[in-house]
Amino acid sequence: MLSCMIKRGFVPNNMTWNIILKGLCMECIDEALYFFDHVDWDKNGPDMISFNIILSTTCKQGNSPMIWRVLDRMDSEGVKPSVVTMTCLMQYFCEAGKYLECIKLCNYMIHNGYCPTSITYNVLLNNLCKKGLISDAKRLFNEFKGIKTFPDTTSYNILIHAYIRTGDFLLVQCLLFDMYSRGLVPDAITYGYLNYGLIKEKGIDPALDLV
Repeated sequence: MLSCMIKRGFVPNNMTWNIILKGLCMECIDEALYFFDHVDWDKNGPDMISFNIILSTTCKQGNSPMIWRVLDRMDSEGVKPSVVTMTCLMQYFCEAGKYLECIKLCNYMIHNGYCPTSITYNVLLNNLCKKGLISDAKRLFNEFKGIKTFPDTTSYNILIHAYIRTGDFLLVQCLLFDMYSRGLVPDAITYGYLNYGLIKEKGIDPALDLV
């Protein structure tokens, strides 16, 4: 079909190639990668959509080395991953339990001049806490504190919830003081966690006083 279109004067562009690339990814990633490397892309090379198609497929396959290969190729092509792309990659590494890869991705973003939002960091923070790796989560929290928009109220909520579940109420108090010192204020979620903690520790009356 493509050869017929070309004979009729149709000039394929990146949109055309991306449609074919997506179809190949659904069938065979090796063929898709060969196509990706050899097709006659527009003068600026493959675009963000092209790379996202490949990254999405490699994530589904759990192919971490290929993910880094694609990111290196993006650098060489001058294509800058979006924050959404990096956040999705962070979510993939978290779900796969590849936390060293998560830290590597954080450092990759910082060293290459990307500007991850607190959402990206919070994905990792939340997954670490869910896995019970709270000390690692707190270490990450301290390491990246002050970078752009991190931490935000959600970041504190994640740690507060984790410490309440483990009964470390002194650390919850420290987090609240730290939160206020940064000019952040608790939201409804924070108070919900604090109420839960008070009920768990002292019963219903102190929780009602908080409200």
